[in-house]
Amino acid sequence: MAKFDLRAKVIAFFQENPEKRATTREIGEWIAEKYLDYFNYKIDNFDGNKELALRQIVAEISSINHIPGVKREKVGGRLIFYSASANSINTEEEQTARVSTIPSDQQMSDKFAGDIIGLHM
Repeated sequence: MAKFDLRAKVIAFFQENPEKRATTREIGEWIAEKYLDYFNYKIDNFDGNKELALRQIVAEISSINHIPGVKREKVGGRLIFYSASANSINTEEEQTARVSTIPSDQQMSDKFAGDIIGLHM
């Protein structure tokens, strides 16, 4: 297969969706649908397993350090990409995800107590 410029495809995703904030999974699914020859090539590399092929694409997207015109930010343990022309992450859902990933003192003490007696609460 000819060289596939994944960075250019991520840029193309945001050219088609300039205001969208997307996870690497969403971008990977878009690439799999849009560039079927590339996705089929990946599937062949994983003995026909579509899910593993998609996970590989997602991992490759995550490993790209700099994409011109695209920003990235960790939110709730997920890597979110968005167009540099869009505002920083600001939807209520994304803000909630950011806060909800911090465990409360009670959750921490419950987990600690569960670990001590061998239970996972």
